[in-house]
Amino acid sequence: MKKFFVVFALFCAMVLMISCGGDSKSENQNDEPDTGETATDEDSEPADTGSDSGDSDTDDADTTSDEGDSQSDDDTDSVPELTEAEKCGAAGGTWNAAEETCTKTTECTGKPENAEWNGASSYEQTYTDGAWSAEIPAEYDTEEGVCHYKCARDRVWDHQGCAKLPPCGEYSSILCYDSENDLIWSGLDDSKTWEEAEDHCEHYSDEILGDDWRLPTISELRTLIQNCPATQMPPMDGIDSCGVREDSGVTCLAESCQDANCYSCPDDYNVEYSKFGDRYCLWSSSLRPDDSNYAWLVGFDYGAGVSFRDINNYCDVRCVVK
Repeated sequence: MKKFFVVFALFCAMVLMISCGGDSKSENQNDEPDTGETATDEDSEPADTGSDSGDSDTDDADTTSDEGDSQSDDDTDSVPELTEAEKCGAAGGTWNAAEETCTKTTECTGKPENAEWNGASSYEQTYTDGAWSAEIPAEYDTEEGVCHYKCARDRVWDHQGCAKLPPCGEYSSILCYDSENDLIWSGLDDSKTWEEAEDHCEHYSDEILGDDWRLPTISELRTLIQNCPATQMPPMDGIDSCGVREDSGVTCLAESCQDANCYSCPDDYNVEYSKFGDRYCLWSSSLRPDDSNYAWLVGFDYGAGVSFRDINNYCDVRCVVK
């Protein structure tokens, strides 16, 4: 019995020890979360430190940016500004140091077919404040000027282009071109005094060929004669010609210049003495220097004679452009 109690006591002691060891382990387990919380607190502090370090890096980056801006400003300020001469050269001009001007020569453009320049075909442009002066457009004009053009000799301006003139021929009643003598003739206007004829030609069709229209000289008027060698112009080789002339070669307009050759062809109505078929006299611009009350004419109504008449009498009129 005593032995039994001893065994029982040992058993109880063992049970008690086991029970006490489990509680101790439980308490240790309960302590571990506290240790974890402590670790968490410690970990969070370095995180704050890292954030401060990041702020510091940002500040450093801002400083670097400022330094970059400062360097960029320094680079810009260091580029030298171009001189006026250098700007001129870069724009394709020529610099005149004495006058401090920049210029270039520009050729006129825009001349249509069958036209020729009537004056300067180039002009000077000036470079100012980064831009060239305005270009000069080409335009039709009977007056000479920069980039003005006129029609070729056998052409006439019709407000759209240079239209071809018909060749002069029998009964020409409109503008025509005499290629043999390089003259443009108007149509026929009849029965005028010499002063009326002169005024008519000075104001004739200015819109078409400008203000160059005029009465023909006696030499120009004689180019209309045919079938009468003595009065035709230019004079024919080997044939004595009428001495009345006004051209670059000879000028003889006094009454004494009229000789027998000036009215040597017969008055034959069946002969066409005029290239245009004219049948009456035509005024010239040539006055007699010994008496300005008389002007020279060609009488197609009496054998293509070269004669003179009082300026208050009447003849027909054809105007001319050289």
